[in-house]
Amino acid sequence: MILCTLIWLSLFTISHLKNAAKDPDHFDKLSNTHCLIGMSLAIISIYINDETIFSEEVVISWCLGYFCADLVDCVIRKDVMFLVHALIGFSLLYCCYCHFYDLRGGSWGYFVEASTPFLNYWKKSKTKRSFGVFLASFILIRLVYTPIFLKYKLDVNGGLSSNAFAIVASGAFYLLNVVWAFKATGLYLKYDEGKSKSKKNE
Repeated sequence: MILCTLIWLSLFTISHLKNAAKDPDHFDKLSNTHCLIGMSLAIISIYINDETIFSEEVVISWCLGYFCADLVDCVIRKDVMFLVHALIGFSLLYCCYCHFYDLRGGSWGYFVEASTPFLNYWKKSKTKRSFGVFLASFILIRLVYTPIFLKYKLDVNGGLSSNAFAIVASGAFYLLNVVWAFKATGLYLKYDEGKSKSKKNE
């Protein structure tokens, strides 16, 4: 876990020093890297499902290291909402490691990141279509998949009474995503593509 954290912090520092002045969204490339490689690791972990061959800790370590770098990025950008997101992420990783490790909870939970590349693509294109694709993926993954995944893991792992902290952390995560979904839906309905592109070029 320490190695992954050091790798991500190093990558973030290099990216920040090289690109922060000319590209405020420089962290997006690292975000996509984290998402795509992480989901690949999660698929491998779920498919093999054997701790002696492929440890669940690989996926959790990969994600933990990224969230450490993401936390630093949020502090630098003074982004309170994403700072809260990062802190909730740490709580969920703790749950995956302590409560759902044998169930490959970290690997199954990792798929909530699948909407991230669509968000980062929209930041570059600023088109209504790309925003709509992101919004649809966000709702399907964060608001539909998440409770289904969580209910299954809780049922297998002893129900609500045995997973109080996981319920609180997951509830906070879901509530944050509901707020974001409502805000994003409102933005989509009032989307001004020309205005968005002009802001991008400023």
